[in-house]
Amino acid sequence: DVMRAADAAKLASLQYPTQRGIYRRRLLDALNDGERRDSIARLAEGSPEERARSRWLTAQREQQLVMIAELLDRQLLLSNQSSSRSLQESLMRNSPLSALDHYYRGRLPPLIRKLAKKLAAKHRPRLRSAKRGQPDIRRTLHRSVAYDGVPFKRYWRHRRREKSDIYLLCDLSGSVGRWSQVLLLFVQALAEVLPRSRCFVFCGESIEISDILREHPADEAVALIQQRHGLGSSDYGRALRSFRASVEGTLSRRSTVMILGDGRGNGGDSGIDALRYLYQHSRLLLWLNPEPVSRWYTGDSEIRRYQSACHHVAECGSLRQLEYLLDELLTRLP
Repeated sequence: DVMRAADAAKLASLQYPTQRGIYRRRLLDALNDGERRDSIARLAEGSPEERARSRWLTAQREQQLVMIAELLDRQLLLSNQSSSRSLQESLMRNSPLSALDHYYRGRLPPLIRKLAKKLAAKHRPRLRSAKRGQPDIRRTLHRSVAYDGVPFKRYWRHRRREKSDIYLLCDLSGSVGRWSQVLLLFVQALAEVLPRSRCFVFCGESIEISDILREHPADEAVALIQQRHGLGSSDYGRALRSFRASVEGTLSRRSTVMILGDGRGNGGDSGIDALRYLYQHSRLLLWLNPEPVSRWYTGDSEIRRYQSACHHVAECGSLRQLEYLLDELLTRLP
């Protein structure tokens, strides 16, 4: 239905981001969205069966809205392949990764390195300052008396700082594998300002791949990880339990745990007890979900249960969202 609506709305003519609203309206009109909304409102006031029908229609409409947004993003990218680099990068940063075709996915690693370099430059001075300490005004002024008040020698208050540990667990299954690859590229590029990071991936059992990221160039490392460990469907129960077994000896109150996945375990064990252990024994547990929020509580998603055992759950479907979340994480590191 959405693809037929795209043809009726002449979506191929979309060229500029400012036209998104116009073509979105055309697509919704082609799908008779006004009549559907009236029907949803009318059924919502009826019998239990009619209310159930209203909820089903609402879920179907939300899925179509997500598809429409991705279609608009994809068409903008296709229409601007020959445009300036800055416009392409802006579109790539703001578009959901699911909207990027093969042409643009091949251009992600250089853009990720560029964004990571910008983040590193922003946070490097703060981390260096933290290592040096804070000025000790009292001692500096006291010693300056011997030099007629000229502070020839400056003193610093040194406070022992505990280094932060970063643990990253990424779902490599087909549904979210490309988002995990992007996050791994970010973490590799940010090695200078992400201290003591350890990276794990899973479809079934979680496997540490920190050595691969350290020993190979970015593109080669991601290809090796996907080739060796990226086959299969998600088993969150097995993954979370094996991840807990790998890190529980080193996990502490200075540890930050990041998990990237859609929380869809195909109806299997959720592993919620292992996740609660990670939550209770870490300073911060952050879950990154690449799915739009409108889909979090549909189908076999366990994200509602996982939210109860995380400090924060955030959508990360685009480069801009992921860049923002990593910026916030680096800002909060001690």
